[in-house]
Amino acid sequence: MSEHLEIEPETKLVPYQPHVGALEQQQSISSLEQAFALAVRQRELLSDYIAKQLKPGKHFYEPRGGSKPSLAHEGAEIIVRPYGYSQDYEHQTGPQEPPGQRKRAPIRLKCRL
Repeated sequence: MSEHLEIEPETKLVPYQPHVGALEQQQSISSLEQAFALAVRQRELLSDYIAKQLKPGKHFYEPRGGSKPSLAHEGAEIIVRPYGYSQDYEHQTGPQEPPGQRKRAPIRLKCRL
């Protein structure tokens, strides 16, 4: 005759957490406002930096028939520089060597920061 043992799942006790008071709520809202203000200011600084550093035709360009500018390799490096990132490029598709004069060849690179 076999006995059937039933094992109950462990019960976890959760410490009591009193209701957050008005002062704590106000401090939480204030710190959230500060975080948003910081994010907005960081975005403004980055936009100003990009506008001053990136030059059309060198760091970004308008592709034929394209609807928006495309970022060039050198432009991407300028954007990540203030963050202290280094980049490593992996060639994925396209020719390893540039094609003849005035010929275009699409290539794909993968960048790891």
